[in-house]
Amino acid sequence: NVSEILGSVRHVSRPGPSRLQPEDLNESIRATVRITTCAWKEVAEIRLRLGTLPRVECDLGELHQVLLNLLVNSARAIGEKSSCYPSRSGFIDVETSQVGEEVEILVSDNGCGIPEGQLPRVFDPFVSGGTFKESSGQGLRMAQAAICDHHGGSLSVESTVGEGTTVRIRLPVRSRRGVGGGSLGGPSASLQSTMGSTSSSV
Repeated sequence: NVSEILGSVRHVSRPGPSRLQPEDLNESIRATVRITTCAWKEVAEIRLRLGTLPRVECDLGELHQVLLNLLVNSARAIGEKSSCYPSRSGFIDVETSQVGEEVEILVSDNGCGIPEGQLPRVFDPFVSGGTFKESSGQGLRMAQAAICDHHGGSLSVESTVGEGTTVRIRLPVRSRRGVGGGSLGGPSASLQSTMGSTSSSV
């Protein structure tokens, strides 16, 4: 269950204050996929497309938790959709690549998608895609804080109702975090629904 998954992630996360160190993101992704198997194995296939990456200065424990929340939210969205379309197989794609001085992580699923009217609220505490259950509602808010505020990166969410959701994460290879835990370089989070032309940023 989800509580067991969270316990496993706490176990692999380093205790103590946040520290940014050069880490292997692809190995972190593989580890998180293994840890979350019980969340997605009944509803989806996970497809990894992991490119060659440099080591990235990051807090590995925080990134484990970000990836965990994204995978669990995707699995729930696929489970919600499969209750209406049981013959359709679910998938979660996780891709990594280097883009200039940044690395990019894409987490995509073919779940139920996020309604256009709800999309601007996905970074609010206790709100999530799919069924919008409180149990996973803090996931994207936590991801926004970890990626944008703590690592000086960017996070965007694109979603189409009935087709799925893609979360795009960009992290600088070398930390842009400023003195005192702030960030430099304009970290941002953005939202886009492919149903209609509405887009917003926070």
